[in-house]
Amino acid sequence: MSTIRFKEVQRFDQIWLWVVLILTGIPAHFALVYQVILNTPIGQAPVSDSLCIIFSAFHIIITIFLLIIKLDVEISSRFISYQFFPFHLKRKKYPLGQVHSAFIREYHPIKEMSALGLKLGQHSKAYNIKGYWGVQLEFRGGRQLLLGTQKPEEFDAVLKELHIPEE
Repeated sequence: MSTIRFKEVQRFDQIWLWVVLILTGIPAHFALVYQVILNTPIGQAPVSDSLCIIFSAFHIIITIFLLIIKLDVEISSRFISYQFFPFHLKRKKYPLGQVHSAFIREYHPIKEMSALGLKLGQHSKAYNIKGYWGVQLEFRGGRQLLLGTQKPEEFDAVLKELHIPEE
């Protein structure tokens, strides 16, 4: 059994995100309660009840999704593994011997990935929840994997301890 040398779990816990989510949810849920449940139309030209229900349901689904999504990264003395739940129901696990090089780098999620979250390409993948730092893994055979991290120094120290070459 190999010992865990590094573990990081990232979630969408940015305050600005939850403020936006709460502020957009207030009118949606207010309209649902006031217009649909209490049967009191809002304004001179109220939206349909079904639209109130759709907006409220959409907000609830987004909220639940952001609560459950997480990026879980582990490095042991033999493997590097990660899980981007709920997209990966099982951990993705790679033997360290398959890693050609690994290095910490700063990146720009919006430019490089089009958003926070994931980017899937033919030979490269990227997973990120927040921040601008990640570990770039390059595997034998040319595949690349970028894993976002909030602990770049700690991640880098473990890579060096395990003698994984940089570039």
